[in-house]
Amino acid sequence: MPSAPPQLRQGRSRARRSGSGSTLGISTSSTTSLLDRLEVAGFLTRVPNPTDRRSSFVQLTPGTPDRNDTDPLAPHIAALCAGVPQADAAAIARFLTDLAALTPDTTP
Repeated sequence: MPSAPPQLRQGRSRARRSGSGSTLGISTSSTTSLLDRLEVAGFLTRVPNPTDRRSSFVQLTPGTPDRNDTDPLAPHIAALCAGVPQADAAAIARFLTDLAALTPDTTP
């Protein structure tokens, strides 16, 4: 299951639909398709933007499972990360950032 947009993970009640695609690095049509499937599955609802009729917000539904409930590796990854000293974590983050920079950008 995809991760929720940062706005929702940070405890905000809703996020802009248009921002979700850029966060995930997918096209507008792929975002719409993904949101359609998540809405049908009951994970989210779309709420009209009261200040802009052309846009909408995405809102998690009550009871949407936490990623830790749906991703069997999440608790194991969290435990591994918790055991990494802060100084090592910074070095690992730099390494992963440099590694990601080597891969071609496939964002549509």
